[in-house]
Amino acid sequence: MDNSIVRIPATCPMCGQEYLVGLELETISDRLATGRSIKLYCNCERHSVTWVANEVERSQIREYTAAVQFFAAEKGQRTRRWWSTTSHP
Repeated sequence: MDNSIVRIPATCPMCGQEYLVGLELETISDRLATGRSIKLYCNCERHSVTWVANEVERSQIREYTAAVQFFAAEKGQRTRRWWSTTSHP
């Protein structure tokens, strides 16, 4: 089970302030695969808002998720390569 967090840039729909939303990789991967909604939230200085990601936001989330999955796979391969090249008791 991968509990990586994907940080996605978002904009407060009320005031336009930009910030990063942290979403669990496993949750958003499942929601993208099944077509279920992805809720975004904003806790900027003036607002506390939750909304469902639109198609542009979902596309962005898909891109960021793919990048995190790629780097997580690369990290796992490097760890396995390191483990196989070191001596073990």
